[in-house]
Amino acid sequence: MFKKILFPTDFSEHAKQVKKELIKMKDCGIEEIVIIHVVRKPIITVSPNSGEFVLNDMFIDDEVMTKAELKLKKWVSDFEGTGIKVSYDVVKGSAFEEILKYSEKENCTSIFMGVRGITKVEKMIVGSNAEKVARKAKVPVFLV
Repeated sequence: MFKKILFPTDFSEHAKQVKKELIKMKDCGIEEIVIIHVVRKPIITVSPNSGEFVLNDMFIDDEVMTKAELKLKKWVSDFEGTGIKVSYDVVKGSAFEEILKYSEKENCTSIFMGVRGITKVEKMIVGSNAEKVARKAKVPVFLV
């Protein structure tokens, strides 16, 4: 079950807690952890040329991707000395959809993710990413 874990992170305090728990679990047979960060594609952006709002679901600043990658490299280094193989990736899209796709693509045996508090109104409208992943994943999901 813990052979290959997918660990999606948004770098929140909840995600930091998941990281701490995974490090504590180093002797539980974990062979590999894949840490991913999903950069959400914006629907409305501000044009860098005109300053006007534009509909654009493909525009993601390279700086955002680079910053996420640097954070992930730091998180990977936190696992040094655990004996666990750790890799990372930054993907673009809808968080829960990309997490589910990535889990299947990488043949992960489980998903560990933080539960972030959202308002009742947000949950009624869109639900939480953790909730959606837990309901739709084909592997066990552990919410911390």
